[in-house]
Amino acid sequence: MIDKRKEKQQELINCIITNKYSGIFVASPRFGKTYCILQALLPIQHLKILIIVPFDTIKKTWEDEIIKWNYTGELDIILKTSVKKVDLTSYDLIVKDECHSLSETEISYFKQAKKPICAITGTLGKKVKDKWLYQLGVKEKFRYDVIDAVGDSIVSDYKITVHYCELDDKELDVEFKGKLYTEKQAYEIFSRNMDYFKRINNAKIKLYYAGLRARLIYSSKNKIALAKSLIKSKKRVLVFTALTKVANKLCRSVYHSQAKNDNLNRFKDKKINKLATISMVDMGVTISDLKHSIVHQLNSVEERAIQRVLRVMNIDGSRIAEIDVLCVKNTVDEDWNKSSLAFVPETKINYINNG
Repeated sequence: MIDKRKEKQQELINCIITNKYSGIFVASPRFGKTYCILQALLPIQHLKILIIVPFDTIKKTWEDEIIKWNYTGELDIILKTSVKKVDLTSYDLIVKDECHSLSETEISYFKQAKKPICAITGTLGKKVKDKWLYQLGVKEKFRYDVIDAVGDSIVSDYKITVHYCELDDKELDVEFKGKLYTEKQAYEIFSRNMDYFKRINNAKIKLYYAGLRARLIYSSKNKIALAKSLIKSKKRVLVFTALTKVANKLCRSVYHSQAKNDNLNRFKDKKINKLATISMVDMGVTISDLKHSIVHQLNSVEERAIQRVLRVMNIDGSRIAEIDVLCVKNTVDEDWNKSSLAFVPETKINYINNG
């Protein structure tokens, strides 16, 4: 019997080498991208190569994989925030991991360096793909998406339940310019102001009101209450949200930029069974035997947020990963969810109206 994972991994390795290490290579979560890159680099391991990653957790994964696969070439691994501190021209090749995370600073330095870039990710939306192409001339050369991986049984199958709730229209607890409003009233005010400042081409103030509106949705008390109810019903669950203060409300144990702790490892080791996080876990982290995830806030359109959740989850056998997504009706949250779930077959989505 053909091992489909090994077959597709070899395809990726060959594709990277054939394209002379230049291009975007998209491979599904749990595909083994780091292993493939290291294998592809073997013919040029005598060259000086730079690996750029977004988070310390991913840096640690690279370090572990280098040891595991006994790679002895010259590799330097840095965080993307350190790009401006490094002389990119001193390297023969740049490997950009999680390339859907591409900053304007990186673009500027990549243009100056004029070095080949091997860009890899498990999730890539059109906006960032176009940015790579039109600003850096880097084209997509390989794609093996999560849907392909599910079909080949490389990734466990999954189902998504979207739970709808509404903004509160009873309590006057949203303060704005010295007055108190209900959540619905505040949402309407912020939306009207966004439209007004868009019409007069004041992008800065428009973005200000967009931020207020987004945080209102993130912090909606009905949405938080619904999330807490779902969390309570699960024995073991990882919760994704957008604000640290919301994460702190949802779970006793949290892992985010303002909580420097060992909770992620404790969750992996099953010393704790419920953990709320922001974005530090949805790239470069896989958690064994994780069947349930709750997405309190889903608005990462271009990076296909559900794929990023799926990459974290890892269950064996015929079990199905279960993802609960929360959405506030009659708000822009519906647009965010629609865009993020556009690639998901309708047969995998169930919708529940919670009032």
